[in-house]
Amino acid sequence: MKLTKKTYKIGGGVMVSVALVSGVFISDIFASRTKLAQQAGDNQNFHIAYLLRPNDADLLVRIGHYYLQENQNLVRAERAYRRALDQNPSIPFAHHQLARIYFIQADFTRARREINAELALDPNNFRALYVRALNEAYSGNKPGAENDFRRVTELAPLEWGSYNDLSWVLAEQGQFAEAATVARSGIETATGGAKNLWLWNALGVALFNAKIYAEAGEAFRNALRYAEDLDEQEWHRAYSANTMRSAASGLTAFKHALQKNIEAVDDQLTKEAKER
Repeated sequence: MKLTKKTYKIGGGVMVSVALVSGVFISDIFASRTKLAQQAGDNQNFHIAYLLRPNDADLLVRIGHYYLQENQNLVRAERAYRRALDQNPSIPFAHHQLARIYFIQADFTRARREINAELALDPNNFRALYVRALNEAYSGNKPGAENDFRRVTELAPLEWGSYNDLSWVLAEQGQFAEAATVARSGIETATGGAKNLWLWNALGVALFNAKIYAEAGEAFRNALRYAEDLDEQEWHRAYSANTMRSAASGLTAFKHALQKNIEAVDDQLTKEAKER
């Protein structure tokens, strides 16, 4: 709303402005709309909040988060983030979340463009570096992914995900000894690493491919033990881009894969014993 200042003559030419009076009135309305929009946003009544504050970039980002994380509506999420950027081109996480959307859709070129735009705002944003690393890995640029994952472990040494995925990328490049070293570092350093099933599984994969079968079996058994203690909520937190409905099947499939890995280890150990 545009406020135009108007003046009027009263009596002997004394000038008074009504802009101050109108300004108080408009400010009161604006404050009320802001409060109502905030309350609506807090209650996830985003349609009401958006009607009250259609140009609020922060609100638009929150709407995008809701549709991406809770509702899995990528079209509406993308639209909300785009509108947020229209209002504030430097608002944090809008480019980041758009990159995640395009990554989910396997549109790696657009994802790369968006995540690079996010990193231009903050080159040390380790979450953005992590997304770029994933994008590079899945688009076939394993060395580029390796560099970004290593950077994330430096910037956020307590976060387990970068150790896990760095170990995976190294194993994909045939660097099994280094992959095992990275997985062990995550187990020792990351928060909760000692009981992290993904890190133990990564260690098992690296050791199996390095033909260190007995230690690989121990790692897989540790992973399976900790997987048995995991619930669907915790699984979903690790795979938040997926729906909650897929958590049960995802966890079950992971446990099944671990059992198959243990069987493969046992087969190799039996084979080695016969060859002695």
